[in-house]
Amino acid sequence: MFAPLEQYQASGIHSPDLGDFMLRVQNAVREQFSGDLCFQTHAEAIWKLSFRHGRLIWATAGIHRIRRWCCITHQHLGSAQLPSSAIIADSHWEYKALIHLAHNGVERDKLQAMIQEAIKEVLFELIQILSNAWEAQTTITEEPVKLEEPICFFALNDLLDEVNQEWQVWCQAQLQIYAPTSAPVITSAEKLKRKLPEAAYSQLSRMLQDKRSLRELSILTRQNMAQLTQTLVGYERPGLIRFEPIPDLALPKAA
Repeated sequence: MFAPLEQYQASGIHSPDLGDFMLRVQNAVREQFSGDLCFQTHAEAIWKLSFRHGRLIWATAGIHRIRRWCCITHQHLGSAQLPSSAIIADSHWEYKALIHLAHNGVERDKLQAMIQEAIKEVLFELIQILSNAWEAQTTITEEPVKLEEPICFFALNDLLDEVNQEWQVWCQAQLQIYAPTSAPVITSAEKLKRKLPEAAYSQLSRMLQDKRSLRELSILTRQNMAQLTQTLVGYERPGLIRFEPIPDLALPKAA
């Protein structure tokens, strides 16, 4: 069974949007829904959970689709790969790219790990946003688009349990307002340089110079994201760095 809604509210925030989310995903499983369950908070942000006969096979989000893809390919294939211009017109281009990788000999366990990681990231973002009381009411719609050639299936309740554990850690560290898609940026290099030993300043300034998201930094530095964020928040309090949203990477132009 699904984890109780209360487990996703350790921060003390009670959001009707989160309740609607849990109800709709449970209904999708119960009714053996095939298609996309779409969640939209504003015009620029849409999250999609793709089901086949009530089982989860993929998830994507309008925020940082390219960055997420590059992180996942870097993490599991050894190098970040931009999507081919031949597939970018497809609304599920990431999944098409995974099928292409499967046809070109990438091991099934790697593909499964990549899909699982993408789904968990999207679920984490959804739970965080839907838990925030200042967000506008979420619109939930269904699209009957079916992804062909399912690579693997996941039990949604198992993934939600895993994401819930990550969310609890995030909340216990008092990081509820910090999105994994935000980027830490140095606001005063001189003050930071005076505050830190030279080696520590050099390491931090190199890490933050390219405006990467917290999730990207976690993967590139091989550090736990919650612990890394807690460290960086310590520099935010005295005004040495700030966290800001950053755009996604650009898609390659179709030929």
